[in-house]
Amino acid sequence: MPAGVDQISVESADETLIQVSVFPAAEPVAALVVVHGLMGHAGWLEASGTGLHLADRGILTLAYDRRGSGRSGGERGHARRPGDFLEDLRAVRELAERELLGRRSAQSPVHMMTQGFGARIGLPYLLDRPNDFASAILCTPLLGQHRRADYGLLDRLRILVSPAERRFPLPRRDEDYVSGGVWLDWIRADERSLRASTASFLRAAAGLSHQTRQALRQVTTPVLLLTASDDAVVRSRDVERLMTSSYTGPLRVRRLAGEHHLDFTNAQRELRSAIAGWILGGWAAP
Repeated sequence: MPAGVDQISVESADETLIQVSVFPAAEPVAALVVVHGLMGHAGWLEASGTGLHLADRGILTLAYDRRGSGRSGGERGHARRPGDFLEDLRAVRELAERELLGRRSAQSPVHMMTQGFGARIGLPYLLDRPNDFASAILCTPLLGQHRRADYGLLDRLRILVSPAERRFPLPRRDEDYVSGGVWLDWIRADERSLRASTASFLRAAAGLSHQTRQALRQVTTPVLLLTASDDAVVRSRDVERLMTSSYTGPLRVRRLAGEHHLDFTNAQRELRSAIAGWILGGWAAP
């Protein structure tokens, strides 16, 4: 674990222990809660150095491991219902408030950033609790994906009728996140990356889809949408069109020259600049 990163456990509503990597800022002007993608975990933000970079900019950053992922409790790759995902995020949001209070920054805004699949947690959360976050940053959100990065019809039917505990490999290759170089080697060697999940998890995740579509029409939280020019998972142009035509709140769209997990690409510097610039004032601009 990198020096300067604190590890804190919080209980979700059903007492599942959620592990949170806290990147502390000495005098935070804002907090950021990070919701990782389908295969990832908070360790990806630790490894890239971006969490510490944001903390150095005065942004107290909290990246948590979804239940059954990374270092968090719960059965590996498992969830019972859609609400499990939302309750985990709520527990971390409350931790962010306590961390700001402990640093005498209780009035500082709390923002949210999602990566990939995390948008299917973050957007329904905003639908349910619209005042919890000052803004949201959606990085390569899973709102329209390439066919080969998703389950086919036969697998969908199997997932629908299978026992809750039956496991299915995730429809992702390591190279879908970044196609080569040291970061691909890092992902391949990462023992905490999620590579299979239960039918119950996948049904719970699918249950968030309707709420996500509803959120696009009803949520008014300011959003920064960051897409990737060479995304093997998400159809970037389709996602941009969907957000531009459907999202009812303030929206800013930027496409960065990189692959799906932008933090592991040459777009990292531009990604960090976009995140920090948005949180440190851009989100409040008219």
